[in-house]
Amino acid sequence: MGSPGPASAADGEHRTLAEEAEASASSDPESAIQLARLVVARSEDPAALTVAYRALGVAERTLRNPEAMEAAFVSAVDTAERAGLHEEKAFGQVLLASAQYIRGRLDEALASLDEAIPRLTGERALLATIQLGIIKGMSGDFVGGLAVLDPLAGEIQTLPAVRQAVYHTNRGSNLLATNRTRAAIDAFERALRLYEGEGEAHLAANTLFNMARGHAAAGEVVGAIRCFERIDGLDIGPMRGLDWSDRAIVLLSAGLLSEAEEAAEAARRAGAFDAGAAWLPVASMVHAQTLEAMDDHERAIEPAVAAADQFAAQGRDNMANLAMAIALRCRAVSEDVADLSAEAVELGDRLRAWGAEADALALDLAIARQASVPDVVRLHLRRAAESDAGGIEELMLRHEAEARLAMLNGDTDRFRSAVESGLDRIVEWKRSIGSSELQASAARRGVPLAMLEISDAIAVGDPARALGAIERMRVMSLLSNAGTSQDPALERLLAEYRSLGGHIERGDWRDDRVRIEREIRERARIVERSSTGPVLPDLSAMLATLDGRTAVSFIDHGGAVHAVVTRPLGDVSLVELGSVDAIQREVDSVRVAVTRLSSPIGSSASRQAFSAVLEAASNSLSTDLIEPLGIPAESAVLVVPSRSLGDLPWAALPALRDRPFSITPSLRLWASLLDRPGGHTRSVSVGFDDPPTAIEEARMVASLRRGVALIGDEADVASVLSALDGAAVAHLACHGFFRADNPLMSSVRMADGPLTAYDLERLDVPPRLIVLSACEVAQSHRMSGDALLGMSATLMAAGTRSVIAATTVVADWAVPRFMEAFHRAHLAGSEPSAALMSARRVFGETPEERAVSAAFVCLGV
Repeated sequence: MGSPGPASAADGEHRTLAEEAEASASSDPESAIQLARLVVARSEDPAALTVAYRALGVAERTLRNPEAMEAAFVSAVDTAERAGLHEEKAFGQVLLASAQYIRGRLDEALASLDEAIPRLTGERALLATIQLGIIKGMSGDFVGGLAVLDPLAGEIQTLPAVRQAVYHTNRGSNLLATNRTRAAIDAFERALRLYEGEGEAHLAANTLFNMARGHAAAGEVVGAIRCFERIDGLDIGPMRGLDWSDRAIVLLSAGLLSEAEEAAEAARRAGAFDAGAAWLPVASMVHAQTLEAMDDHERAIEPAVAAADQFAAQGRDNMANLAMAIALRCRAVSEDVADLSAEAVELGDRLRAWGAEADALALDLAIARQASVPDVVRLHLRRAAESDAGGIEELMLRHEAEARLAMLNGDTDRFRSAVESGLDRIVEWKRSIGSSELQASAARRGVPLAMLEISDAIAVGDPARALGAIERMRVMSLLSNAGTSQDPALERLLAEYRSLGGHIERGDWRDDRVRIEREIRERARIVERSSTGPVLPDLSAMLATLDGRTAVSFIDHGGAVHAVVTRPLGDVSLVELGSVDAIQREVDSVRVAVTRLSSPIGSSASRQAFSAVLEAASNSLSTDLIEPLGIPAESAVLVVPSRSLGDLPWAALPALRDRPFSITPSLRLWASLLDRPGGHTRSVSVGFDDPPTAIEEARMVASLRRGVALIGDEADVASVLSALDGAAVAHLACHGFFRADNPLMSSVRMADGPLTAYDLERLDVPPRLIVLSACEVAQSHRMSGDALLGMSATLMAAGTRSVIAATTVVADWAVPRFMEAFHRAHLAGSEPSAALMSARRVFGETPEERAVSAAFVCLGV
């Protein structure tokens, strides 16, 4: 402690109290502040006062009071300087540097350390040098940070465990920023073991956030989400802004955009430090990244520019460049790209110079996508294609750059190779992810590449290529891991959710519902599955299975709906059908009319009005979508909808009403379902007493099929799932609910609460044919690339051959008669799609009855 001179008894007591305060400043800051203030009030001993001021600063840092923290460290430095305690002053400057960093003044922090380090020896010198490496990294000089930290690897063994962990955590952050992902994860794991061994929950949580980012950068989405689960198990209190920013970054990498936006907003709101805090521009930048990922480019520019200004004000020029790159990418969507090209080249070079290769790659490709001058396009594509950034996101961007460059050069073979190898990589990567939701989110990375091939095929008018390209995108977007998810923790959460079922509908237990749904969703993301779903035939093998059917693959492209039509004799044509917006308006009109006609509420005049709307809109869609396709009169139809047509009540269209048709997310998936083994012959019928007609409907179906019936209280979720597993035919008469906000929580109501899509994922062998005699559950949430999430999509991914379900609300009173007609036709030997057509033909012709028959579709075979 330098040479403070001889101490009196009082001085000795004050020094002891100050040292006690310093020792407890992190673990018990309130008590430390009381002790330190006592010393400051009573002592004149510079040595005691220096330690007391240091203790105050650390305690205020723990309590997140930045001004008081910095003031205390300044007092420690000044007190030591006046007393000639040179090493104590230097150590105070090290602590002051941490305060200056936290408050966003990184240049001052680095200057404080540069002055302090030469005056320190032993452990203090080592700690100060570690802090220098940390702050260099925080300033955006990741290479410089590593240059300081790496040589210290052999010395840190002399430090306490927590100090060693701090070293590994921050070295890992610098490694991650320079694309050395695996080495970064290893460093984080070493730090985590040390923190856990010392019982440091907050520091362990911070390391887990970093580790989650590492796993995300490596494409290990489940590993990243598991880090979140471990964080949630720690008692760390409210998260800081930086923690929320880290969570947002990981959620972005997983494609969970709405949750990423919530986390980014929370980062901005978190008041951990004042407006000059070092993390605040990070929060602004992450918010901009989130908006960019959601294609909200105009809104992303403001927080990106704000982040760049804030970083620059803190002397963090490299980080400012990152934020400027986001703003420039978003500006390229609406501004003249020719004017931005030179700026992008200069900025990209600065990014690459300090290791931000991934951001430079994204910037070059963003300019190339929007540019129209061939030389500008070629310049940025070459820069992007030569990138060596290695994450899954960057890999897909490189494939896209290579494909665009090959297209520009007229190299068809290289273009197709780049597209196909890129999409194959996405499919392969998805197979490592067990969660249906994460799989569907993952597909977004391949969509720009897939749409590039679709666009080229449509532009040159090549229907066969267009069909192959559409199928490649749809197969990429399918749920490919259809194994069961037997997880006791998930099952307990689903049971808890069901226990609140009645209360939820009355609006009670809202907080519990939100909490449990979140926990179910998060748990399901990390559950491992037991298989990888059906093997899909290639396209030519699929076409050989059409057997007289006409296949129609719709795609929304360039503001128009297009269709690739494959007729029974193998003739393939490409047809442009009309404006997406205009067709979407007609689809919405049909859905509204079917829903209103199915409701018991409404006057005679309103029902007549909605009947007229249904007739006009369905006739218009039939004319616009089906009649131009030249489908032979005797042909059954296989429909692959586009996003705008996803939840259309197709049977409302006159051109389809009197012919068998079925809906599938992919022609190749449909072909794979044809060969699904028959399994058991058992029939199961389920009916709960809400709606009132359900029990009689279930009994009717059980009587027709001579099958097992679960009626009333017997129809609890566990019993129903047991009965469904391995059944040949299952009929569920119940209320249904589609959840657009959380599609895997879509459900049908059983005696003890909702049976969700998550429950259906637990089936080992799903029914060969399942009839969901319920509202809405044919609907699916369509994500980027037409990836589907919902009850029907879950069943088809698991291998159910045919799903009969409704796209809208249906009238309870009319459904039993319609279902009786369907089952009689199916028992007589008709395929499900043909049996559904027969039911439509014999059903009534009132507007309400037409609405019911229009609502039900056959998904699959």
